[in-house]
Amino acid sequence: QESAAKGWKDDQGQEHDGVKSVWIWDDKKVEVTQFVELVRGEQSGLLDTCRVRYRIENRDAKEHVIGIRFLLDTFIGGNDGVPFTIPGEPDLCATMKDLPSQSKDKKIPDFLQALEKPDLAHPGTVAHLRLKLESLEPPARVTLGAWPNEKLRVLNKKASGPLTLWDVPLVPLNSLGLDDSAITIYWQEQPLKAGAKREVGFDYGLWNLASLGSRLATIVDGAFRPEGELTVVAYVNRSGQDQDDLTVTLKL
Repeated sequence: QESAAKGWKDDQGQEHDGVKSVWIWDDKKVEVTQFVELVRGEQSGLLDTCRVRYRIENRDAKEHVIGIRFLLDTFIGGNDGVPFTIPGEPDLCATMKDLPSQSKDKKIPDFLQALEKPDLAHPGTVAHLRLKLESLEPPARVTLGAWPNEKLRVLNKKASGPLTLWDVPLVPLNSLGLDDSAITIYWQEQPLKAGAKREVGFDYGLWNLASLGSRLATIVDGAFRPEGELTVVAYVNRSGQDQDDLTVTLKL
C-alpha cells in the first residue's frame, strides 16, 4: 500500500510544510514513512536544503530484519558526472569509492560534496550531502560511483537504472564513457523488534567553498552549537613549484 499527503505535525506538535509518503508492507506489517521538506541551510540560513527522513516501524507482533537504502543521482548544473570531495581524502574522487571500508579512518564522513566542476577556485554549483544529523541514525555504508544505467549491465548484471535492487553495482562514474555519477546510502538490515522503529535521513542542499578564487579552499560543517563537533576541511591547489608539504593555520 502507498499513500502521500502534504504537511504533517511531529511528535512535539510542530507543523512541517513538505510531503509525507507512507508505504505499508501488509504481510509483514512493516510501515515506512518518508518525510521530505525544505529547511534552512546551516551555512546560508536560506531555504536551499532538502531534508529527507525515513521512519521505519515494525507494527507486527514478531521481530523482522529491516534495512533501507537511498540512490541519489548527482546531476548538477550541466554536469552529470560530477566529482566528489571526501573529508580526509587528499584528492577529488572522480572514479569510485566505498565508505567506510576505503576511508583512511574507516568511518563514515560527516558529509560529502559534489562539485559541478573539478576546480576548487571555480567549482560552480556545490551540492552538500550531510550524512549525520542529530537524533537520526547515521548510514552504515555509502558508495560513490556510476549511476546504475542499464548499459552497465555488461559490467555488472545488477545495473537496472531506477529499478536496481538493494545492491547498487559499484563501478567508476566514467564507465563506458557515460560520465553519470551517483551516491548510494545504506542503512543496513538489522533486527527490529515488535513495536520498535528506526529513524534515518540526510540533508542535501547548496553550499559554498570558501576559496574566493585562491589556491586554498575550506569547508566547515557539523553541529553548530555549544559543545558541538565541527569538521574543517582545507584543500590546496598545488603548483609545479610546490616541492614540500604545505602548512595551513586555523584560527578559531
